[in-house]
Amino acid sequence: MKFYSKNSDQEYFSEFWAPQKNFLEDEGGELLTTDEANMHPFDDLIVKGSKGITETDAMKPRLSEDYHYFCIPYELGEEIKDSLEPETIITNLINDNLETPIFIASTDASFGCFAKCQYINEDIIWNFASPHLNTPFLIFNEKKEVFALIDYDLPLQIIGYQHSIVDKHNYIANQVGQSGWDTVFDRYASYINMPHLFDEYYRFLLPKEVVKALESMVIAPPNRPNQ
Repeated sequence: MKFYSKNSDQEYFSEFWAPQKNFLEDEGGELLTTDEANMHPFDDLIVKGSKGITETDAMKPRLSEDYHYFCIPYELGEEIKDSLEPETIITNLINDNLETPIFIASTDASFGCFAKCQYINEDIIWNFASPHLNTPFLIFNEKKEVFALIDYDLPLQIIGYQHSIVDKHNYIANQVGQSGWDTVFDRYASYINMPHLFDEYYRFLLPKEVVKALESMVIAPPNRPNQ
C-alpha cells in the first residue's frame, strides 16, 4: 500500500516538528519516513475511497464494518467520570491487547506522520496533536486484530476489535462512558459539523437513539475547512 504522498513526511523531519520527534525518541519511539510507513499498510481498517486514498475531499476516514466497535463519545482530555479521560481507556486497551511494535498513523495521505512505538501512553497520544486538529490517527500493530481511531477535534474515540478483546479494567464490560451519548449533542451544540460527521462517516457505529436523533435533525452541509 502506497498510502502517503511523496515528501509528505518532510515537515516532520524538519525543525518545525523537532520537539515532538525528540519526545517520541525519548519514549523509545521512532518516526518513520513515508517509504517506511508505506510498508505497514492499514487499508483493511478503512474503506477504499476514504480520505487520502481516492476521495481526497473526505473529512474523516470510513472504518471497515468487519470489526466490533466500542465508541467513546468524548473529546480527548475530557473527563468521563472520576478524572477518567478517553486517552486513558485507549492507552490501557491498546497496551493490553497489542504486541509490539505499535504504530500510530495519520489518516491523511498529505500528512505523512507515522511512528513506531514500544507502547502507547497519554503523552504519546497528545504528542501527535499538532498540527493535526482535524486529522484522526490510527493506532494498530501488524496483526490489526485490535486498533484505535483517535480524533483531536471530534468527541468520538473508537476501539475496533475483530474477535475478542482483553478488557482488564472492564471498560467495555461496564460500558464506561456510554451515558455520554445522552448529552453529546448538548455538550457540543456549538460544533456545527458534528451531526454531518456522525451521519456521513460513523452512522453504523452509533447507538440507535443517536441515529434516531440524527434522523430528526436538519443536517447542514459541512463547513470547510475549519470544523
